[in-house]
Amino acid sequence: MPFGEMTIILDDVASILGIPVMGQTVCYNERMAYEEAQALLVDALGVKLAEAHEELMQVWGQSVRLEWLSEMCAGVSDDDGDEMTDCAVRAYLLYLLRCTLFTDKSGTRVPIIFLTQLVDLKAVRSYAWGIAALAYLYRKLGLAARHEVKQIAGYLTLLEAWVYEHFECLAPTPNINYQSDQPRVTSDPYRDVRQYHPFNEVAYYCGCIKCMDVVEPYHSDMVLRQFGRVQTIPSLPLAPIRTTRGPTARDYHI
Repeated sequence: MPFGEMTIILDDVASILGIPVMGQTVCYNERMAYEEAQALLVDALGVKLAEAHEELMQVWGQSVRLEWLSEMCAGVSDDDGDEMTDCAVRAYLLYLLRCTLFTDKSGTRVPIIFLTQLVDLKAVRSYAWGIAALAYLYRKLGLAARHEVKQIAGYLTLLEAWVYEHFECLAPTPNINYQSDQPRVTSDPYRDVRQYHPFNEVAYYCGCIKCMDVVEPYHSDMVLRQFGRVQTIPSLPLAPIRTTRGPTARDYHI
């Protein structure tokens, strides 16, 4: 049986989640000052300056509570006017992003930096949310591998679904007709449904993928079997300049 590496690739993200893996980068190139954060909440969510200040002070100036966002959405209807409805939609989308693609260990707050991508609601679909979600998950998986870390963040539903797609023996409903001489790993589980999940050649990309200030290496050339190709010697892996780990260290920092 062939052996080698496997990982979540952009084709998996597009096929499992159905979100775009091509488009504008989900990023904000400058550090947001407190005054900018206040102004963003006022303009995008329609709150008063004093309310924005009070909320930011509760969570250290760069985040808001999920509970607060939920309260903003409650009771809003189409009869409330376009401006109020748009503000509620932004609040809901920010809430949704934190509860799905960009979860963290706190479970109670969300960085408002993601709100910068939601100001223009018509442009939301133009962002490559799939790439951002994968970069974010890569980073959280790396952090979870550190010594004494007991929890993990990131969109684990994507990771779980990926495992079920590629390792049928681990799925909740196993194949009762499975024979021991059959493959235990499925390289391309979407082969028979490509009419519904067309392959996007961006999955072949090798380089770095980004989500806000998170930049992670993406090495599709290490998992060519997942593309139905013969595995060749891949290029040298990219390593962040700020990554340090001694030969006897049990921990490392990025």
